[in-house]
Amino acid sequence: MKRRLLAAILVVSLALVLVAACTPVDQEPAARPGTGADTQPPGAAPPPVGTGGVDMTEPAPEGAVFQEHLDLILDNNAIAVLNVFSPAGGTSSAGWAVRLIHDSLVYFIGDGEYAPMLANSWTTSDYKTFSFYLRDDVYFHNGEKFNADSVVFTANMSSEFPGTNGHDVWRTVESIRAIDEYTVEIVLNDVNVEFLFELSNPWGAIHSERAFNTDRETFGQIGTGPFKVTAFSTNDYVDLARFDDFWGDIPPTQSINMRFIPEPATRLMMMENFEADLCFALGPEDIAILDANPDFEIIPLAFNNPNILGFNLADPIVGDYNFRMAVAHAICSEEIAIAAAGEWAAQVFDMTNVWGLDQEFRNPNTRHITQDIELAKEYLANSSYNGETIELAAAIITNVRAAEAIQQMLRVIGINTEINQMDAPGLNAYAQFGANQTQMFVFVSATRFNAGSIANLYRPYGPQNRWEMNDPDIIALLDRAAATTDVREREALYMELQEIISQNPPALNIFWRLNGVAARTNMGGFNLRSDMMYNLRGIFRIAD
Repeated sequence: MKRRLLAAILVVSLALVLVAACTPVDQEPAARPGTGADTQPPGAAPPPVGTGGVDMTEPAPEGAVFQEHLDLILDNNAIAVLNVFSPAGGTSSAGWAVRLIHDSLVYFIGDGEYAPMLANSWTTSDYKTFSFYLRDDVYFHNGEKFNADSVVFTANMSSEFPGTNGHDVWRTVESIRAIDEYTVEIVLNDVNVEFLFELSNPWGAIHSERAFNTDRETFGQIGTGPFKVTAFSTNDYVDLARFDDFWGDIPPTQSINMRFIPEPATRLMMMENFEADLCFALGPEDIAILDANPDFEIIPLAFNNPNILGFNLADPIVGDYNFRMAVAHAICSEEIAIAAAGEWAAQVFDMTNVWGLDQEFRNPNTRHITQDIELAKEYLANSSYNGETIELAAAIITNVRAAEAIQQMLRVIGINTEINQMDAPGLNAYAQFGANQTQMFVFVSATRFNAGSIANLYRPYGPQNRWEMNDPDIIALLDRAAATTDVREREALYMELQEIISQNPPALNIFWRLNGVAARTNMGGFNLRSDMMYNLRGIFRIAD
């Protein structure tokens, strides 16, 4: 199993990495395999596609005895808050915890299919008006009964928190009402074939009105999910205990500790000493050590999310097109990938296209830029730059290393930069739309499997719109795509969108991150999706 998985990620690496150095490329990159659009009948509502990731949800052997407690080491993202309505609550690791604590109305299982969660069933005839028929046996961790009013409250409350993932889920709702205690009608402001997918993510969690009115600082810690919060220390750990009144299958694990360990050497030591059962981020050398140890399994994963170099378009210097093109032609994505994570990162072919690796309707023929120092200098000479020191913010160690490589490359053409290193939640808040304090930044851009999730990057107050983009033509195109039910027409609109943005990019796609998750043997019950929407609700380890 271990060798097969490592071979699989090697194939991904070879498919992504451009072997030649950063010199102009004569041929267009090969198109990615089809997204499945051709299998949809004309006029069918296009489902999100892409099931990239590693599924380890096979049931445990019958009669197995499970380890009661699990210790999980987070990736390079600490959990600052447990609140989908906070800009600092949008990190991947926070999403994993939210999925353990909360339930959404529906759950995405891949290939356009959804499973019931808090909604037993749902109907829509036009993708504008939806009816959800809810479970009647669900309680929040604080004892409050879940019902239609809980859904209405969550949707209405979300309007108070623009710029957050939680708000983005509900932003298209024009009206919502409880038909009866367990039926909700939602009317959108337009046809939106993406709505179910948005509801299915952790950010679509349904919240307790009582918890919100009791304590607005901690209400996000009260859900209806299979685990409840027993202790939380910001940027440090979350302690979870099984919620035995959970409406669904009771998890095999009784308690979980999710902890952020910033030092890679400490992570390795904890794994080797069996102080942790699973680690979501290790360096290549440490992965090799555990891979040689029969007590561990390495689970390789290519992330859907691109790592980007973004520009604050509201800044008079870096928002200048000529300055951005100077930067684009000065850098070499292959060298950045190597500096960031060695063989565990891969160069991109289409640097101007910030689109997910497994995201539907990816356009393989967008503008391709390669390193050209003389052309970079020409662009710089025509820009508004006059020797100023430019801030280059970065979070997560791989992106800090990438920023250091970029800093050296920009120095060659005469751009001075200063790296501002911070943690991921801090950078999320620092680069929030409408209050963006950055100039340039290196970060992860969270894209999901559905094409419509790209709106998070380009709509005003979108949680991933860290470049202050507010283009009416782009917004209109996004609206048209979301309201188009014919799959071929919709694909054409997203292809056009990518082409338009690549001509005036607010960000550059600089490398793909490959990761090795280290787990003790005999673990299962979890799904590591490549868009980092991990589902750990059924996680277990069979006791030794």
